[in-house]
Amino acid sequence: MGKFNEYHHAYLCGYYYDELKKAYGEQGRLAFIKATQFYGEQRGGRMALRAIRDGKDLSYSSYFHYVEWKGTPGFAKIERSVTDGVMLSENFVCPWHTALKEMELTECGAVYCRHIDASLVRGFNPELKFEAETVLHTSSSCKLKFHIGKPIEAFEKGDAPIVYDMEYHCAHLFWTFAEVIKNIFEAEGNAVIHNVKRRFAEKYSQDMIEALEKYRDCNFTYLPDESIEAIDC
Repeated sequence: MGKFNEYHHAYLCGYYYDELKKAYGEQGRLAFIKATQFYGEQRGGRMALRAIRDGKDLSYSSYFHYVEWKGTPGFAKIERSVTDGVMLSENFVCPWHTALKEMELTECGAVYCRHIDASLVRGFNPELKFEAETVLHTSSSCKLKFHIGKPIEAFEKGDAPIVYDMEYHCAHLFWTFAEVIKNIFEAEGNAVIHNVKRRFAEKYSQDMIEALEKYRDCNFTYLPDESIEAIDC
């Protein structure tokens, strides 16, 4: 079995979007948006729980410190600048854009990226101001604006953030989307989930589906046992 990375995450997004649109049309698109929002808010919420536990505030300094994952080197090209208290994060190369373009699902990317970062910020602290000005799927770059106010504070070197591997994050996305789909469409939604599993296994491997199955009973709203090697849900 290969190691999970951002491309696997993007393919899961794409398969869910495609299957929901084929099965339910506009209703499926709205379900995808709601699942994306739930997923992002849960991850942002975990970041906030960890910051509060560590005695930190819920500023953008804490937000960027507790981000929960590190991008694979070479997968993205991001430039950041700060003007008048606003951080512009501009992304020119992105694995989600690359994968969804390969899948001919740039529509999915435009929808997902319009909502995911806003949901992360909202889940962390709804009082923080954020704007997704453009997304790479419909523009020359993603332009994300974080209204940071004061400069981002660098935490002590020994105060390392918790980083989970992409298997955990792919499982989080897979099961959160599955739960939302079953909640909206009830038993009928199982066909969408089954098709996502089938297509993902055909693209990658059945072993990777079995790895995701280990997280079936996780409650992703709360902090897991923080071991990168073996996460106890």
